[in-house]
Amino acid sequence: MKLNLGCGHHHPEGWINADVDAGRCPDVLLIRGEALPWEDDTFDQIILFLVLNHVPLNEMDGFLSEVERVLSPEGRLLVLDEHHPDGTPDYKKNGVADGLGTAWIDAWLCHAGSLNKLLHPFFPHIETLWENAGEEKPVLFTDEVFAEGGFLDWADTDGRVWPIKGLGLSSCLMIAATE
Repeated sequence: MKLNLGCGHHHPEGWINADVDAGRCPDVLLIRGEALPWEDDTFDQIILFLVLNHVPLNEMDGFLSEVERVLSPEGRLLVLDEHHPDGTPDYKKNGVADGLGTAWIDAWLCHAGSLNKLLHPFFPHIETLWENAGEEKPVLFTDEVFAEGGFLDWADTDGRVWPIKGLGLSSCLMIAATE
């Protein structure tokens, strides 16, 4: 099974699309701060696209522990989030509300290195696929592989297909595993 956790407006077919926002949630409505409503080792693939920057740092370990719990031992987690290596942008600092009633996180500094440190205790095997700070696209993700609108079905080295949305400037992309 495949889980798109924090789906927003990205609802790929064949995935369970879950969010804390009822207006964005076609499949499963989650309740912030509660355990994920699935059994241990349920999912082979989980995607988190621009989700972790909405999780308060004091809730991060609990959230990532839940993600680890529902990911199968052979499963993979794909994380796309912000990458600002020159420092967190001002609009993300000082508790500016994000529309979901939470504060933007500047404590993890919005860059791939910090994100790697947050993930590593739960997912010790992390491969950074892309760190982009407003530069050109890397060879792995050329214009030829993107469909119109910035969508991409990308296959990893194990043949898993990932519906990537929103891969853009000032972002990083990582694939992680527990084993």
